[in-house]
Amino acid sequence: MRRPGRAVPDGAATRPVLAARGRAARQPHEYLRDGTAKVLTLFHPKDGRVRLEGVTACPNAVLHPWLKRELTAVLAAMPAPRVGEAAVGGASRSDWERWQEGLAVKPTLLSELPPLRMLLVLAGLPEPTINLILRNADGSWRRRFDMCFPNLKLIIEYDGRQHAGDTRQWQGDLRRREELDALGWRIIVVTADDLYHHPEDVLDRVRDAMIDRGAAGIRRRFKNDWRRYFA
Repeated sequence: MRRPGRAVPDGAATRPVLAARGRAARQPHEYLRDGTAKVLTLFHPKDGRVRLEGVTACPNAVLHPWLKRELTAVLAAMPAPRVGEAAVGGASRSDWERWQEGLAVKPTLLSELPPLRMLLVLAGLPEPTINLILRNADGSWRRRFDMCFPNLKLIIEYDGRQHAGDTRQWQGDLRRREELDALGWRIIVVTADDLYHHPEDVLDRVRDAMIDRGAAGIRRRFKNDWRRYFA
């Protein structure tokens, strides 16, 4: 018994459509079975350039290393971000606003860019949760944390210099820290001087606190990427 082949184009009704037993008729343009290629693509929206690579399969084990390699190359070609006390609310924010030009939906941003979070991430520590809200048993709002690791009950708090001159704010912070301590939360307080003049000490403190709170898989030696911006 013969198996019908592919459909015959108009005007070729007289062409045979049956092939030898067990083998369907193929047109010259057809692909071989199991031979179809896939293409990984990374599109740059600003200039339209596309990075691509042909593959025969695309599991995560293939996709993720390729993405990491390509994005690393993209970041290496970019100018270094201007991170520092003077740049946090100035040049970096203007860069952010310029990047948003043309976007139909513009993502929101904190009123101040969080360089402390950048320090932790660039050093290879886990990324902290941002703006976590702690609620009472009835669901009402109780406290909000700028940065924390909820599973460790560990808070990383940036204490700006403006608080030191505000007695009422300072006393409120002390009461809040006592309250959180009673609830089993640990707080690591990082000052502006710590962040910009002793960043490696900050990393040591956060790493040691995470390990002390039971975190697993925390690196003992930090990545060197943070030195480009904070050292």
